[in-house]
This record gives sequence, structure tokens and C-alpha cells, in this order.
Amino acid sequence: MSNRIRVVFHVDSATDKVTRNGKVVDLSPTTVVNTSDGSARTLADIVRNYAEAYDLEEVRSSMTPDVQRAVGIILFEAIGAETFLDVRYRWIEISVAPGAAASLGRFIRNLPWPLTARPDPFCFLAQRGADSWLFTLEVAAGGGRPEVLFPPEPRILLMIPKGDPDTDGERHEKDIVALLKPNYSQESYAKNVMIAQTWPEALAILAHDNAFDPHIVYFYGHGSSKTGIAELMFDHVETQLPEVSATMIANLFESLTAPRRPALFFGNCCSGANAILAAIGDAIGPQVGCVISNRTVVDTHAAQTFGLDVLQALVGDRFAPDVFMPDVTNNLIIKVSGSHLAGRWACPVIHTNYGQWISLAPKRFSKLHRATAGRIVDRLDRKAPVAQAKAALAELLKKPGYRLGALVWQAEGDQGVNDLGPRLRDEFLTSFTTYAIREYVVDLQAETRLASDPGIPKASTRGHIFTSLYVALGPPGESPLVRGESPGMDHVIERLSDDLSNQGAVVLIRMVPVDVKDESSQKLVQAYWKVWIEIMRNLAASGRPDQALRILVTFALQISTKGVDIPNLLPEAVDVPAQIADFQRLESVTAEDVKNHIVDFTNIYDEIAFDEIAMEAEKIHHDTQGVFMPTVQMLKRIAGFT
Repeated sequence: MSNRIRVVFHVDSATDKVTRNGKVVDLSPTTVVNTSDGSARTLADIVRNYAEAYDLEEVRSSMTPDVQRAVGIILFEAIGAETFLDVRYRWIEISVAPGAAASLGRFIRNLPWPLTARPDPFCFLAQRGADSWLFTLEVAAGGGRPEVLFPPEPRILLMIPKGDPDTDGERHEKDIVALLKPNYSQESYAKNVMIAQTWPEALAILAHDNAFDPHIVYFYGHGSSKTGIAELMFDHVETQLPEVSATMIANLFESLTAPRRPALFFGNCCSGANAILAAIGDAIGPQVGCVISNRTVVDTHAAQTFGLDVLQALVGDRFAPDVFMPDVTNNLIIKVSGSHLAGRWACPVIHTNYGQWISLAPKRFSKLHRATAGRIVDRLDRKAPVAQAKAALAELLKKPGYRLGALVWQAEGDQGVNDLGPRLRDEFLTSFTTYAIREYVVDLQAETRLASDPGIPKASTRGHIFTSLYVALGPPGESPLVRGESPGMDHVIERLSDDLSNQGAVVLIRMVPVDVKDESSQKLVQAYWKVWIEIMRNLAASGRPDQALRILVTFALQISTKGVDIPNLLPEAVDVPAQIADFQRLESVTAEDVKNHIVDFTNIYDEIAFDEIAMEAEKIHHDTQGVFMPTVQMLKRIAGFT
């Protein structure tokens, strides 16, 4: 359930005319900003002076309260805010459509959008208490918006240089550690929170052979944009310059497979968002779910306050950025001296690339925000399969080396055959927080679509399976060909080798449900399982003794009234350590299941009085006969998700 509204500006490449919904808007760099003291400056002058200021006094003089108000009214009219002032949207995402001249597109994106203000009665829309708006910039990235799954005890890489006493990095690190530790067990904190002072230390933590996939990467220290590219200043080491550009960090993240990339990058330093050639958000945004940076200079107290508030909201309260950032921004006005006068409360810039940010296990269900709930209704559990799956993964993790497991279930289409896979993934991420669980989704029956493409060579069943795996393990939108040929075993092995590590990653291969009503589909599934046995045999033969890799493959089988015989479909592996957990057939949920689900998420089902939950659960079960999909649809209507 999104609270987002996109405001898209189109720029005519020939005339530089800016329009929104076909209406011309005045967002030219030469737009004159008239203030009550009679002065007149262009919008470009104000933005440039604000962005290029290198001390706080310059910020204060370039963005006076009078200038903030005048700019805010221009931005209010530009987005047409009067048309949606009273609707439920509180997250305003600014987008510039492709085709704009680079300089003008960048100018529009770099405007101080949090200053947007209603003229009468006057108020900044980002300062309206519970009704405050958040303004973010849309990341121009291909492959669609990723879904962020944010677990409890998230993995965090803290990059905090301590060489310059002006930033007081040592104190800030101590404050962060004190904030984080209560949210972790002793074991998970030791494994899930890593600290680096230098860039080589950060690289070692993020290395391919290390199973540390951070959900948050946080930098605190000096930043600069004087070269036109945002640069972060690390502690100096021999043979390594202390300045690390945003593009270097972006290239590192891009080299990682999608499941290994951070959910959020926070560049808590000066001037990270105003670099002309490559700002932090523009460079890193396409690789992660969300980027937070600063538009201008910030002092030590403001930066540390900002950092602690963001980390508390993410890790302590488990809120999504679009939920907590309005409060954090408002807190800057309260906590930071002179913030309102200097416009420093409008300093944070947020680039968003996620479709939905889902808190997998909120600390307090009563505080679960609808915008962070995600597929909360789909957490209507079949407790037995969930327990079996957790036990199967725990068993897989007990022993070292190369181990293969399979989770198998079958159901008719309306019994949620497709829903159990994501549900198990979420449970693994919630329950096994000290392991890097990397999920890849295989559309096994995509081979029929690939076979119909005249540009792709015809292949055998094995060939189609390798193609499906190769596509699943690669970046979104990639061609299913390798130098013009269909991929084979070696190509799949090469991609899986990136997940080998000394600590041992867990690779979760989730299957898009396969309809196994006919014999040919059953043979495809059987061949797929045999390919995995062969893959594990090859990996074990070529890997080092100190490496480990656990692969857990799910089999979601859609059936008719008659089911399939799993032992016959998935034969036991003879020479490869492999275990199969068969959940049998998924049947209807019980009234007790529905009741327990509503009790767990009373904040979402707030229309149901607590003393009426049991009676409402019985009614839902009676009306749907416990069939999974109709039950979920009814719960969504009750929760207001439709």
C-alpha cells in the first residue's frame, strides 16, 4: 500500500520549456525570486549559492527565511500541490522525464524541494507535524523498482574515519554502537555490524569471498564536490588516496549480484548531493533501494544528530524511509540550533528506487505502519510448512561444505501455491539473521517463451533449464545468450561461484509455480532437480575445502484435484548431500489460523474490536470455506488494502 505520488516534469529538448501534465510551469534557472525586502534574485543564483556554500555563514546568508518562503511558493505552484493537498499521499517523488537537457534536468532535480510551501495560510509542507510531506527524487534506473525486505538485526557497514578531530568520528561511533546494541543479540551484533575507517577496510568487508551483505551502508565524515564528483574522505593509508568518489562506490555495488546490494546508502557528509557531474544519489541510487545525502555543508552536531535519528528509525523502530524522514527532518529544526534560519532542515536529499519497503518483523506490531506493512495479509500462516522449512534450513546450516536442500509443496491454484515461497523467504530472513541469504527467482516454464523467440537457438530440456538458471542468476533484463549461444553448465557454475565464501552463504532458489497437471511438465521438474544435483557435484569437485555453499531450492507445484507423487518426481541424490522436505498438499486454513493472524496484526485490522476477533474469524472462515486466496482477499478488504 503506497502513500507515494509522482510528479513528473517534461522538458522540451528544443525550447527547454518545462511542463507538468501538459501545463507549462516556471522552473527556469532565470525565474526571478522576489522577496519581501524588495530584492530579486534568480532561482539559479539562489540554488547555486546554497549548494556551493563552504561555511555555515554562507548558507545562512544565501537561504534566509524570506528566501525560503519565496522559493517554497514557486515550488508549490510548480508541482500543482493545490490539486492534491487533501488526499492521502504524503510522499511526493519528483521525476524528470527522459529527454531533458542534462543541465536543466539536473537543475530541476537539485531544487530544494523540501521548502515547498503553501502560500495561504503559509506553511512549509514538510513541517506540518503528522501531516508533513516528504519530498524525494526518483532514481532513473532500468529493471523496475526493487522490493526492499528489511529484517530484524540488519547487517550494517559503518564507514567512520577518525583521523580528523573536527568530525569527532570516535564519539559518533560510540553513540551509534550504544544505539544499535540493544537491537541485537550478542552473537548477531558481532556478526552483523562491521566498522571501517579506511577504504581498503571497507573493500575487504564487501569482498566477493565474504558473506557479509549489508542492508545499510553508513558513511560519516568529510565530503566534497569541488571536482564535480561527490567524494567521501576516508582515513589515509599508504598507496591509497583518502578520497573515494561516489562513482567508485557505485561501481562496487554494481559488481555485486542484486541480492548482495544494500537497501540503503547514507552519505552523512557535506555536499554529497550537489556535485555537478556525479552526486551521491545520482551515482549510487540505481544500485540500491534508497540513498540519503546532504545538499550543502553541515556542522558536526547537526550531522551526528541526523545520523542517529535515521539509524534509530531504521533499526530501532524499523520504519521505512518514506515513513520516518518527515519526522527526522522536523527534528532537525528542533534539535539543531539555527536550522530554520539557515534552511539546514531542508538539507537532506533522498533518492528513492524501491517500490515498497517492507519491515519483515516489526519490533512492536502495534506501531506497524501501513506503508511498511507490505504483504502483511499474505502472512496468514500455514504454521506446519513454515516450521518444517525453518527446521530444514537449520539442518542444512549445521554441517559445512556444499549441501543441497529442497522444499516441496503442491496445491490447487486458489490455495496459495505461489504465496508460500515469498512467505518462507521472509521467515528465513527474519529467523536466520546472521546468514547472508541470497534469493534468486527461477521461472522454469519461461523456457516455452524463450523457445518461441526466433533469435534464440532451439535447445533441449536441459538447455532450457540452464537458460532459466542463467537468467535468474544474472542482472534484470539481461539477454539469455552467452556470445550468441545458449548458456550451459559452466556458465551457471560461474555465476554460482560468486556466492562461495569462507563463511558460507545461503542461496535460495525460489521457483515460480509450475503447473504439473501433465506428464511433460512433471518430467521438466524432475530434470530440473537432477540438474541441481549435477551442479552441486560440480561445485564440490571444483571448490576449496574451506569454502561452503548451501543451496535451498523450492518446488511450488500447481496441481488439479489429483496430486503428484513427490518421491517419484524428485528421486534421492546418491552421491551428493541433499535433503528433501515435502510439505505435502496445502489445504484450507482454519478459523484459528485467521484469528491468530488478526491478533498478531491488530494495528492493521483496527476495524475489528479485540473482543470480536474470534467471532469475525469464524465468519471469514465460513464465508470462504478456508480457501486461501478468497480468505486473503477478504482480509485485504477488511484491512483497507484494496
